Amino acid sequence: MMDVGSRNKGQYDWWRRHGALALIFLVALGLRLYLSLITGTGHNGFFDMARYNNIALGPELSFAPPPGYPLFLKITYLLFGRLNFRAVYLLQSIISALTVLIFYRVTVRAGGRRTALLAAAAAALYPNFIVFNLITLTETIGIFFVLLLFLVLTDEQSENKRSILSALILCAGYLIRPALIFFWPGTLLCLKKKKWFVVVTIIIIGAWVSYGSITGKGSRRFARGFYKTYNPSQRGSKALELRDTMLGREDLPSSAYLRSALDFIVHNRWETVDIIYYKLKVLVSRGYSNYTVSQMVKENRTLSQILYYGYLPVMIFGFCGLVRLFDKRTRALAIPLISYLFFNILLSIFKARYRLMIEPGLIIFGSLFIGERLDKIRSSMIPPRSGIAGA
Repeated sequence: MMDVGSRNKGQYDWWRRHGALALIFLVALGLRLYLSLITGTGHNGFFDMARYNNIALGPELSFAPPPGYPLFLKITYLLFGRLNFRAVYLLQSIISALTVLIFYRVTVRAGGRRTALLAAAAAALYPNFIVFNLITLTETIGIFFVLLLFLVLTDEQSENKRSILSALILCAGYLIRPALIFFWPGTLLCLKKKKWFVVVTIIIIGAWVSYGSITGKGSRRFARGFYKTYNPSQRGSKALELRDTMLGREDLPSSAYLRSALDFIVHNRWETVDIIYYKLKVLVSRGYSNYTVSQMVKENRTLSQILYYGYLPVMIFGFCGLVRLFDKRTRALAIPLISYLFFNILLSIFKARYRLMIEPGLIIFGSLFIGERLDKIRSSMIPPRSGIAGA
């Protein structure tokens, strides 16, 4: 039997190695659970939130939006009661707290333990990762899938296994939050064994698209989004309703939307540049999703300002780290991140809420950048060793 001394030594060694991370996780979990219990529920009846809840309460799951998140809501409501938003908050808060552990695991592979603890602490307290736990939207689960993808891409395992798992994560993520597919091209570039990644994606996404075509539920989501981005009515970066555009209808074939958008790009080059500029402006500006979070924040100016400015330090340090520390060690994080940004900004609407999917990567790269700066400061403060006189 293990004696008391050995057991105590084992516990001490565990806390020495994992105590800081355990404390960060408990803070993250406690903060999220507390807020989920005190936050109101009335804001869930607006915009996309109302749509997801209506689908979840209906007899069938939709093709567009995909069924992943409505199914999550449906199961939650079946287990805990109809429109039990607080149960959704609690489950999403637990998922969000678990991502803190994944932040640590991913970052420790790229930058060591101290940097990983910094990334985990930032993720635990970052307002944007907390506020979306308290809303019936896909952001929390979307962030979880982004971290799972990073976890697989940075893991030392067989290349075939890495390819298959990456494809499964992105396909499952697509069925919850379609914009995650913009990580796909960058992920493909990072994989040495690309065949299985492509094959698994074709099987799953192909089967899903075929199902939509056979049942008549096929989605024009991409075509309509592309058209809403590039059309004569578009100004700035705000999302338009189709009724406010020249075509003015939602039931046209995908080819009609794509043809109209491409015609606009060809004949309105400078307006196209302006549209892309405004989307890039969203990438580097303060703000949050006014159409969703504002319904919860309401008149709380302090909370509103925290959410307005919370992104800026993450953006500044994150892009500094992305530029400075791009190498073989970090390319598996950087290239999918750049892929998402490039294709999302080029092909789709890009709002403050949509940039949330890059913020896990920015926090990791920001932590790597700060960790490198601290290491250099620390090394500069250590005096050089001098030789022994008379040796």
